[in-house]
Amino acid sequence: GIIFVPDAGSNVIKGFYSSNNDLAFIPYVTVVYTKNNVTDSLTLITSDFVTLSDAPTTIIPPDRFVLQNGIAYRDRLNFDLSKLPNNVIINNVTLRLTLDNSASFISSTTDKRIIVGMVVDSLNQTDSLFAEAFQTDSSTYSISTITFNSIFQRWNSGVLPNLGISLKNYFELQNLDRFVFYSPNAADISKRPRLQITYTPRQ
Repeated sequence: GIIFVPDAGSNVIKGFYSSNNDLAFIPYVTVVYTKNNVTDSLTLITSDFVTLSDAPTTIIPPDRFVLQNGIAYRDRLNFDLSKLPNNVIINNVTLRLTLDNSASFISSTTDKRIIVGMVVDSLNQTDSLFAEAFQTDSSTYSISTITFNSIFQRWNSGVLPNLGISLKNYFELQNLDRFVFYSPNAADISKRPRLQITYTPRQ
């Protein structure tokens, strides 16, 4: 195959249509050949592709974390549940994230949902039990589902290890939209990720 590699002076991200798009935009190769003094051409439109990135973490704004489409940047959040009593029934878990609009680039046609999952293997970064976080206003994302409740219940009961939650964009293979969120280290405490847990003590 062939590989496209940016030069050392590159400071932008370029996106190209893959073979999963409209026929007018997909990559193709035209082969011109001659046989028995007759010249003809052949167009090849079937291809496979993979996108890799080894960009340094310095590209991420300070006190932020990034989810990006196209090159599929994902992230993981961990929460310390040590202050939560062990013998409780978790009734509701709500996670709120704050978007840094000034640092983000999100096109008007992009599906803005965020997929949240339970990390089940920290070595291979695999996850499961997915749920959707929705944008509730211009800068706030929120998730509160039964699936989320069960994840934290299992962690708090010691049934499964607390390896954190995974975050990724709903259509991370489309466009190059960049979602920048305030991290747990954000200077403005009000914009840090917030986890609210409602529970009932067991008798």
